[in-house]
Amino acid sequence: MSNTARDNDAARDDDAARDDDAEREVAAREREIERLRAQLPATLINAMEDSTPNNIKIEGNHIPLDEAKDCAIVLIALYYNLQMLRHSIYESWHDAKLEMAEVRRRAGLPFTRSGYTPDWEIEQDVGTTEGIRAMSEEKARMRAIELAKKVVMIDQDIREDVLKLKRYEEEIEELENSLVENEE
Repeated sequence: MSNTARDNDAARDDDAARDDDAEREVAAREREIERLRAQLPATLINAMEDSTPNNIKIEGNHIPLDEAKDCAIVLIALYYNLQMLRHSIYESWHDAKLEMAEVRRRAGLPFTRSGYTPDWEIEQDVGTTEGIRAMSEEKARMRAIELAKKVVMIDQDIREDVLKLKRYEEEIEELENSLVENEE
């Protein structure tokens, strides 16, 4: 086996290991998101599920006043984890774009940025446990409502990003399959 072939095999093994690590990280993040959601009041969960970014149905009565501070703290953690999950999706976009560029290069086709890439940044100032604990119950309830609305919006963004990424990956697979057919 030549050095180049060994290097290519090693690079593929490294890529596969990184992919496995990324998949485990995403799965762990998804488990944490579900664990956090389970800590929210059922009335809030139902209102969040019934909401869309254009029609948010979350109101104060969905969050019991005596649970407002704990709910706001859980929502901060939930929102953070959703942002990190979206970051993982963004990294997948980057990897898919690199793969698409390589596949198109091998096929002799130009690579254009026709694919969608999520445009977002991690929001740093969503709140702290100490800040929530210092609030009155009513103010904590209002903050929890704001956070719940953010969760609804990022949930929708993630669903859209995942669907678009899947379509992009399907396009890569189709192109690779046509390359294999042309080589035969």
